[in-house]
Amino acid sequence: MEIRQRREREHACLLYDRPAELLESVVPSVREALASGEQCIYLGDEPTAAHVAGALAATVDVCEARDRRALCLVTERDGYSPSGEFRTGDMAAFLERSITAGLADGFSGVVVMGDVTWALGPEAGSEEVAAYEELVESLVPGRPAAAICQYNAPHVPPSVARQALGLHHVVRIPLTDGTDVRAARSRGWAIAEPLGFAPGDLTLMWTVISELARNAVERGWRGELILRRVERDHRLGLCVTVRVEQAVATPAALLPALPEVGPLMDEFKVLSDAGRGTVMSITKWVRDHPSAGGARLVLPSWKRETDVPRGQDMRLLSSRADTLVGQIPAPYVDAWSRQLQRELLDFFENAPVALHWAAEDGRILWANPAELELLGYSSEELLDFFENAPVALHWAAEDGRILWANPAELELLGYTSEEYIGRNIAEFHADADVIPDILRRLSRSETLHNYEARLRHKDGSIRYVLITSNVFWENGKFVHTRCFTRDITERKAAEEARRQDEHVRLLANWVRDYAIFMMDRDGHVITWNTGAKLLKGYADDEILGRHFSCFYTAEDRQAGTPERILRLAREQGRVEEEGWRLRKDGTRFWADVVVTAVPDESGQVRGFAKITRDLTERMLAERALHKANEDLESRVAERTQQLQASLEEKEQLLAEVRRLTLRDELTGLYNRRGFVTLATQHLKFARRTKRGCWLIVVDMDDFKQINDTFGHPEGDRALIKTAEILTRSFRESDIIARLGGDEFTVLAVHADDDSASTITKRLAETLSHCNAQADRGYALAFSVGVVRFDPTSPCSIEELFARADEALYAHKRRKEKS
Repeated sequence: MEIRQRREREHACLLYDRPAELLESVVPSVREALASGEQCIYLGDEPTAAHVAGALAATVDVCEARDRRALCLVTERDGYSPSGEFRTGDMAAFLERSITAGLADGFSGVVVMGDVTWALGPEAGSEEVAAYEELVESLVPGRPAAAICQYNAPHVPPSVARQALGLHHVVRIPLTDGTDVRAARSRGWAIAEPLGFAPGDLTLMWTVISELARNAVERGWRGELILRRVERDHRLGLCVTVRVEQAVATPAALLPALPEVGPLMDEFKVLSDAGRGTVMSITKWVRDHPSAGGARLVLPSWKRETDVPRGQDMRLLSSRADTLVGQIPAPYVDAWSRQLQRELLDFFENAPVALHWAAEDGRILWANPAELELLGYSSEELLDFFENAPVALHWAAEDGRILWANPAELELLGYTSEEYIGRNIAEFHADADVIPDILRRLSRSETLHNYEARLRHKDGSIRYVLITSNVFWENGKFVHTRCFTRDITERKAAEEARRQDEHVRLLANWVRDYAIFMMDRDGHVITWNTGAKLLKGYADDEILGRHFSCFYTAEDRQAGTPERILRLAREQGRVEEEGWRLRKDGTRFWADVVVTAVPDESGQVRGFAKITRDLTERMLAERALHKANEDLESRVAERTQQLQASLEEKEQLLAEVRRLTLRDELTGLYNRRGFVTLATQHLKFARRTKRGCWLIVVDMDDFKQINDTFGHPEGDRALIKTAEILTRSFRESDIIARLGGDEFTVLAVHADDDSASTITKRLAETLSHCNAQADRGYALAFSVGVVRFDPTSPCSIEELFARADEALYAHKRRKEKS
C-alpha cells in the first residue's frame, strides 16, 4: 500500500510532548508528500517552521520547493485572518483557497499541517478547537487532500487534548528515544470511547500498542504509531500501524510478543521495508457495526438468548423477579429468576471475604464459610442483603462487561444503574493496565485480596479503592467475577497530607540559603528554620513569639512597611519586594522577601509563610555593573557620533556610485545594466503570477544625419527628447532604458491586457504631438519592435530581445518599401 494512498483524505491528530517528536512525525510526511508531487501547507510559528525546514534540508531543496509553491510556510496569523484573530469564516476561506489553488497549480494533492494552538491564538479554548477541527473535517473528504492537526500536549489544557483525540479517526503518536511510553499507552486508551469502541474489547490492542512503543524506545528506534478506525462490511475495528526508520529483519523484532498475540489478530501485513525503514500494520475487528440492526444478541447466561432486536437490550434493574416482568419475554421470567438466585447464592457462599449478618441487638444471624457455617437463611433474604450490603459489589463478564452492581457500587462512582451496567469496567479505571492484569489473574483462578486501584467518578474525580475478587466458574467456564470494592480515598488523602507536611518540615528545616518561617495572622514568628538562624542571627528562643517587624529598619517601621506587607498578602495572597533588612547585631543586608497568606479550611487567613534571601552581593555587583555600563555608554556615544558622520559621508558616495552604475548619465533613464537587472527580476515574478508583459525596442531614425547636419549637441538634445516621449507614453511602473547610442527599450509590466497595436499607436500619438509643438528643423521618427512575454512559455531576457529586434527590423523594412 502506497504512503500517499494511506494518507489521502486523512484527518489525523498528532499529539506530541517534545519538538523532536513533532519533527519525527511531520518531516517524513512532508518529504513523502513532496516526492509524490503533492503540495504541503504548514501553519506554525517561525521557530517551529524553521526547525521543519532545517530538518527537510538534508534531503530536500527547500528553496526550490518554496519557489514552486510545493512547500508553503504560513508563520503569520494575518496570512489567513486579516484581523490577526481566529475566525471560522476567514480560516475556511483561506483553506478552501489554498487547496483549490494547489490543485489548480497541478499538484496531485494537498497536505495541510498545522499547530492548532498557534493557529487559533493563545486564548483558544474547546469551542475554537471544535470549530477548527469541524472546518478541516468538512474540507478534506471528496478531495485529494489530507490534514494533520498538531497539539503540543504540555501547552494545551487536558480538556482540549481529550477533545482533540475524540474528533479524529486517525491519531499519530511519534516514537523517539525520549517518548513517554505511559503517555502513548494512555492516549491510545483515551481514544477508545470516542472512536466507538468498548475498551475491554480492545485490551489486547492496547497491550500491542504499549509493547510496540516500549520496544521501539528501548531499542532507540525512531518513527511513529498510527491508530486508525476502520469500517468494513458492517464491522468496526482498529488498525495499528508502526513505522520505524530502521530496516528490521523480522516483524517479530518490532513486536517480540507477535508469536503469542499474532493468532489473536484478524489481519497482519508488512506495508514496506525497502529504502525507508519498516512499516507494519495490525488490525483487530472488534464488533458489528451499529447499522447491523437485525443481529441476534448473545446475552449473559442469566439473560438467555432471545429474539429481542438490537436497541432493546435488557439490564438488571432489580433483584426482584416480580419487577422484571415485561422487561424480558414472559416464558423466560421464572427460569431467569431461578438462575439469578442460584448465581447470587453461589457468589455469596464463595465470596473471597468473610461475611455475616447481625440482628439489631447484635445477635449473629448468618456467616459464610469464610467466617462461620451457613445458618440456613432463605435466598430472598440473601438477595436483599446482596442488594443493600454496605460495601460496593459488582459482577463482570470475562471480557470486562459489567453484568450487575449494587447501590453501594453505584453510589461510590456516582452513576445510575442505566449508566453503569452493560459498560466495560475498564472505562471507569484511571489506569489502563489494571483491568487486563485483574482479568488475566482471575482467569488463572487466582483470588485477589486488597488489590489497589484508582477509579474515575462521574464528576471526573479519582477514588482510591481496594479490590477483593474471584470468579464464579460453571463447568470450567468463566461466568463472571465476584468483586468487593472498598473506598480508601480519605485514607490515601490523609497519608498524602502527612507525607507532604513531613516533606515541608524537613525542607524548611534543612534549607540553609533561605530564611523560611511561619507567622500567625498578626505577624508573630511561630516557626524558625536553620537558614533563618544563619541569615538573621537569632536562636529559636530569642525570636519565637516576637513580631517580624524587628527585621525592618527604623525608617521602614515608621513608614508602616511591615503592616502594609501583611495587608497586601492578605488581599492578594502573595507579595514580593526587595529592601534593606536588619540582623540581630544591627548590620544591614539587601533582601528579597516573599510573604504568602496561608488559608484555613474555610478560606480565612490563618497565618503567613515568609521566605527571605540575602541578595547583598548581587545588589552590589549590579550597582558596579551599572556604573561601568554608564561609563561605557558615554564612550560609545562619543565614538558613535564620529562613526555616524563617516557613515553618512560614505552613504552619499555609495548612492552616487549606484546611480552612475545603473542610470544613463545623459537621459536619466536606466542603462543596459540597470534594465537587464530589473527586467530579469520582473520576468521571474511574471512566471509565478502567470501575468504577461510586453518588451518594446525603439530605434531613432536618421540619428546620424541629425548629428552630421546639426551637430552633436543637437543630437544629445534629440536623445533627451526621445527619453521624454517614452516616459510620457508609458506608466511610471514600466522599466524604460537607453541601451546605447540611439537604441531605447521599454518593459511594460502592467500592460498584459493591451495589444501590440495599442502600444505602438499610443507611442505614435505622443511622437506626433511632440513634433507638432517643436521647431527644430527636423522631425523625430522611430522604428519600433514589440513582443509579448508569455508566462506559460517563459524565455530569458536575451531571447526576448532577439525576438524584439526581428520585429524592429521588419518595421524598418516596411517603412523603406513605403
